[in-house]
Amino acid sequence: MSETERSLPVEDGPSIDLRVFLPSLIIVLIAGVYLVLAPDHAAAGASVWKTWVTVNFGWLFLLVAAATLGFCGWLALGRYGRVTLGDPGERPEFRELSWAGMMFTAGIGIGLVTWAFVEPVYYLMTPPMGIEAGTAAAMEWGHAYAQFHWGVVPWAFYALP
Repeated sequence: MSETERSLPVEDGPSIDLRVFLPSLIIVLIAGVYLVLAPDHAAAGASVWKTWVTVNFGWLFLLVAAATLGFCGWLALGRYGRVTLGDPGERPEFRELSWAGMMFTAGIGIGLVTWAFVEPVYYLMTPPMGIEAGTAAAMEWGHAYAQFHWGVVPWAFYALP
């Protein structure tokens, strides 16, 4: 029997890796019980952690976002941009324009369904960095945040699997 004629062993069903599943389950259960039994305390703790992470690591998020955009550009414009996925000589199922259209539509679709219209208003009413809600400054920040979330930079994340 040649190498290509061998078949993979068939399993009866999906298996669960208990080394991954059990610790994850325990963490989720502990967090869930804590959130149900002490929601105010949990919300205050989450707020403290969120503030600490954004104050201390906001720069890292921006750096990773810019690096991801640069990496996608390097992949697309470099020699790896011409690599064909699939069997040699196989034609792609979709043309590049169709694929780009599907990626664009999927990204825009999920964004429009969830946040695209709500986000500027959300930041107008709950602006960051101590800006007074409902002011012109809050409106500017709301639109700036929306541009950051819906502009070119996030598409680098959508382009990577």
